[in-house]
Amino acid sequence: MKDETLKAITTFTSTIPHKQLMKLYGESAILLLVLTGYKDGEGFLPGKLFEYLATGLPVLGVGPEQGDAAALLKTTGAGVMIDGEKTSTIKTFLLQKFEVWQQRESVAQPTGFGEYSRRGIAKALTDLLR
Repeated sequence: MKDETLKAITTFTSTIPHKQLMKLYGESAILLLVLTGYKDGEGFLPGKLFEYLATGLPVLGVGPEQGDAAALLKTTGAGVMIDGEKTSTIKTFLLQKFEVWQQRESVAQPTGFGEYSRRGIAKALTDLLR
């Protein structure tokens, strides 16, 4: 039953212009970051990840569990990175978040990512250059 309900409210889209993304973030309950298939994916920190952190929404990362993106998600509490082969773990994570969403419970907002915002990174760079 839960699987069918989850499927009914999940939307997959093709590429969307960046200006339209902000509206969609506001309508979303969870964000997906796919890093599977990237060469040197363990060291990959895409700009999209930092944009996701700024939304305060939970992030499901699919890719290297020991990489830099995984560490950032864990450090900030913003989400998890799960190996794409672990489909049952991904399903469990999604169903847990779905139950929280369905009950309209407050989803814990991640903290500690201010230092990773554009402002935080610029400040760290400025401090380093001084």
